[in-house]
Amino acid sequence: MKTALVAGVLAVMVCAGCVTTSGTFLTDVKITSEPGPGPSRYTVDFRITEVEEDGSTSILSCPRVTVLAGEEAKISLGEGSEEEEISCKALVKENDGSTEVVTSVTVKGKGKPRWSLTQSMSVLAQEVTQQ
Repeated sequence: MKTALVAGVLAVMVCAGCVTTSGTFLTDVKITSEPGPGPSRYTVDFRITEVEEDGSTSILSCPRVTVLAGEEAKISLGEGSEEEEISCKALVKENDGSTEVVTSVTVKGKGKPRWSLTQSMSVLAQEVTQQ
């Protein structure tokens, strides 16, 4: 019997929110592993939603980044814009039997930071026995 650690179907959804003076922002993050040769690759899907004081919502952005284990990936949308600028970062670290994911989202309005959130989570790999 062979024993292998498999993080192959790693799909994690994380939701977070923050209340600011100009409303509420919600961030959903989904991390999925991509099987293949070489360093482990992960896809990180972000969804940033603004909730207004009246309860109405609008999705600001849904960026996606692909990141190699041990490296950081970053995407910036609207950089230099006079309206909204959104920056998302992801770092995936593989440890013995677990995977740590650190994500960061920053929203700027008119060049000034409006909201920023960094979150970290660990996911245990699944142990699979093959015959």
